[in-house]
Amino acid sequence: MQNLRRWLLPGMHVKRWLGLLTLGLLLVSIGIAVAVRAVYVALPDKLKSSDPAATAALKFMGDPWREILIVGVGLVIAVFALIMVSKSVLEAVQAVSEREREAASVSPAYRNGNGNNGKTNSRGAPLVDIIHAYRFPSAPKPRGPRIVCIGGGTGMPTMLRGLKQVTDDLTAIVTMADDGGSSGRIREEFGMLPPGDIRNNLVALAETEPLMGELFQYRFKEGSLEGHSFGNLFIVALTDITGSFEQAIRESSRVLAVKGRVLPTTLANLTISARMSDGTVIRGESNVGHSHGHITRMMAEPANAPGYPDALRAIDEAELIVLGPGSLYTSVIPNLLVQDIARAVISSPALKVYICNVATQPGETDGHTVLDHVRALQQHAGDKLIDYCIVNSDATSAAAIKPDMAVSAVTMTQDEADAAERTTGVHFLRVPVVSRENPLRHDPARLTAALLDLYTRWRALNEGTARVEEQQLEAGAARN
Repeated sequence: MQNLRRWLLPGMHVKRWLGLLTLGLLLVSIGIAVAVRAVYVALPDKLKSSDPAATAALKFMGDPWREILIVGVGLVIAVFALIMVSKSVLEAVQAVSEREREAASVSPAYRNGNGNNGKTNSRGAPLVDIIHAYRFPSAPKPRGPRIVCIGGGTGMPTMLRGLKQVTDDLTAIVTMADDGGSSGRIREEFGMLPPGDIRNNLVALAETEPLMGELFQYRFKEGSLEGHSFGNLFIVALTDITGSFEQAIRESSRVLAVKGRVLPTTLANLTISARMSDGTVIRGESNVGHSHGHITRMMAEPANAPGYPDALRAIDEAELIVLGPGSLYTSVIPNLLVQDIARAVISSPALKVYICNVATQPGETDGHTVLDHVRALQQHAGDKLIDYCIVNSDATSAAAIKPDMAVSAVTMTQDEADAAERTTGVHFLRVPVVSRENPLRHDPARLTAALLDLYTRWRALNEGTARVEEQQLEAGAARN
């Protein structure tokens, strides 16, 4: 009965065509009835009549043309209505199926029959539910967990392209320490914050035409603009027009139809330095990235740079916080040198995950193991910074790395993971997340699937623990 009432709701685009189908079938029935009657009853007078009722009954037409006309019109109406009913139903089913196929490409939950937030997908659902969900999409529940990604460089945009397919609440918080290339020149010439990492993540979250993304990433090859990207200059121009770097980011997000938010870690003019094992200090992000030595400590100037308020609010409201992937010392750790950001992450009750790079980075993390990455994070922000570390387990990536790449695969065995967990307190999750095409990059779909699977299991465990604690409290209260 409930489903019947939903079929009859206005706007389902079904009743009108079923009504028309009924009318067509009725006309066909009338035509057939008249034809049958004509076979058995011979009218004595077939002259035209001026009576309105006789005219409406088409008595001015002779048999069998009157019956043929009625049956023909009825068939046309019935066929048209049947086509429209089928089109209306298929339109809804195909639209819902297409959305679920996109989600299934990155989320194992959909492949197993579960949608976001623990809801089942359309397989096996009543047809009326599918059509109702498509025709009345107003005020939908947010899809997926609230995710905050912290990092920068070229690693994080790769992950964002996968995550934006499975959540409606995605925030990228990026470092403001870049001083190389186009961003460095803009920072020096215009005295503004570096736009490069902001631009890369805006393009990754863009839902606009691919040409717009290509335009923002376009680099001039000649003249005084050589080396500059169009997107960087666009943000510079918007900053001058709006009078605010923050507003320039918002307007750029609108132009690119960004799905999510991109926020700076801080609005302070941040400069990072690295203390090396031999005691020397290397200043500037672009120089640290080519230090070719063992970094013992990262520092930031100013040391007390305030965290960007919207970024702190996003971290506070997050359900899943992801650090990396990206350059360890020049893209990930610089965010944690802003003390407000580090404290917000540590105090957050969200699931906190570090995505370890799949390969070392020449000049920055030469010879680093997974454990070295995690220890560096804990050294700069504390032991409670992260709960999990996702490590690539696909051994084929190591074989695909050529000697001339001057890098090595970053992975670990299960025994190494168990030992590292005992010394760091961090859970190490070994899953295949490397790109099959590029052994130096993560695969967006594989990484997103791993993150969602981990988050789903973590949430279920937490909810189960909370229920047990609640039952224990109730039992204790009953005894008292």
